Amino acid sequence: MQGKNILLGITGGIAAYKSADIASRLRKKGALLKTIMTENACKLIQPKLIEAVSAGAVYTSMWDSKENIITHLDPVNSSDLILVAPATANIIGKMASGICDDLLSSALCAGWERNLFIAPAMNNNMWSNPATQRNIKLLKDAGVRTIGPQSGHLACGTSNIGRMSEPEEIVEELCRFFGEDE
Repeated sequence: MQGKNILLGITGGIAAYKSADIASRLRKKGALLKTIMTENACKLIQPKLIEAVSAGAVYTSMWDSKENIITHLDPVNSSDLILVAPATANIIGKMASGICDDLLSSALCAGWERNLFIAPAMNNNMWSNPATQRNIKLLKDAGVRTIGPQSGHLACGTSNIGRMSEPEEIVEELCRFFGEDE
């Protein structure tokens, strides 16, 4: 992962707290990170935390003015890989439909030809919803790779499918993609 440019998208799923661990692990592997956080992600974890563990820029709005560039395109254009973790049913639906109503969904639409990975995380009823499954199929058919979800304890108190894969498993999968051993 040394020197690989990775764009991390963080959404407002409860598993957003795991994204800090993912960012830290990627940084330790030598990856260069930029992060886009949705408004709801910022309600769950602070952008400053992600900035500290990733040592990279964190974007939270289309109107950020980092490095005096067109914000929604720069993180995409410089990325070797895009990872959305957690990928909620909401962002999965936006990706499948081409909806661009915030910075992350706009970046994902612009970066659809990049190496795109999602780590789904949601309640089992949301995961098994026919619309979600249709959207996952559309994304997979377009070349998006999924990591998980897994079965396990969910935030709603049940144990079922929908849990985001663990950070170490996500990073291992990205290492395999780049042809590196964990």
